[in-house]
Parts: sequence; structure tokens; C-alpha cells
Amino acid sequence: MQYTKFFSAVLRDHGSLNFEPDQLKLIMNLIHLEGKREGLLQVQERFKKTDPPNRYDLLIKAVTDQINVITNGFTPNLLLQKWKHEND
Repeated sequence: MQYTKFFSAVLRDHGSLNFEPDQLKLIMNLIHLEGKREGLLQVQERFKKTDPPNRYDLLIKAVTDQINVITNGFTPNLLLQKWKHEND
């Protein structure tokens, strides 16, 4: 949950940093998707002895792909830097 932890720390330490509405929407989507992926990983781990081994892999991959589309593969810090340059 790298984006969730990163943006949580940014907001805690610096306030909202005047994010644009679209940027705030992306942050909220990332937090939701990371939580969804984490939930799927926990379910997969919990039922690994009773469910088929790859049962949740496609769902996890789909959510991970959505995260990659939103972030364009940028790390949280690079994504924040990109947004700062866009606003300059």
C-alpha cells in the first residue's frame, strides 16, 4: 500500500498541499484500489489451503493494472513531483 502510506504521510506532515480536484480524485482512487488489492491478498492467504491456488490472481492483477494505469508506473514521490511541475 505504497501510495496510501505515502500520501497519508504527506497529508499528515504538510496538509493538503492544495491538490487540484483531479489529483485528489486520483489519490482517493489509489487508496481505494490499494485497499481492494490488500483485501484480495488477505482473502487469498486466508483460503490458500481450501481454494484453488490461482483463484484470486486475475482479480489481483486487474486491480494492480488499474493502479498502474492511474499512476503511469510512477512511484508515489515521482507522481507528486510530476503534479507539482504540472501546477507550475
